[in-house]
Amino acid sequence: MVRFQAKDIQRIVQIPKHRYEYIASKIGIKPDVEEVEGQGHVHIYSFKNLLQFAFAHHAGILGLTPKASRGLLSYLDEVDNAPVNFGIYDSDMFEDISIHYVIDIQSKNFCATYTAGSQEGRIILEKTDRGFLIPGQKASFLYETVGFITINVRSLKKKIVANIDQ
Repeated sequence: MVRFQAKDIQRIVQIPKHRYEYIASKIGIKPDVEEVEGQGHVHIYSFKNLLQFAFAHHAGILGLTPKASRGLLSYLDEVDNAPVNFGIYDSDMFEDISIHYVIDIQSKNFCATYTAGSQEGRIILEKTDRGFLIPGQKASFLYETVGFITINVRSLKKKIVANIDQ
């Protein structure tokens, strides 16, 4: 298992120390590997945690609030546990997945889509106020909403993995 310290996350995700601390405290990312109480102690993070910092950081850049970013990370865990393995947190899998924060008149929800060959824009898992809708249908409904913010998972993972290797 690859392990990362705070300084590694700051370098790889390309965030300053104060932004790292803000994400860790406001979003609540806890180390999967080892958490030591108190100041001056080293926290050891997993690759999943590294991606969580990257997702939360980019969600903030795109305008999502800390609450929405926490919802995004919770949603990513749901997608990661979907019946089909899309390898959200797998450092060796680069499926064409996008996460959408969908804004409509009465609700704000998350939706994940994937593209595989001619299967463009299919839903993996959609979280609505009524629960989760299961995959398969074409995600053309996105263009019927008031708006949506998209994070390209594959592109972000590729950049993170490339930064690890530097």
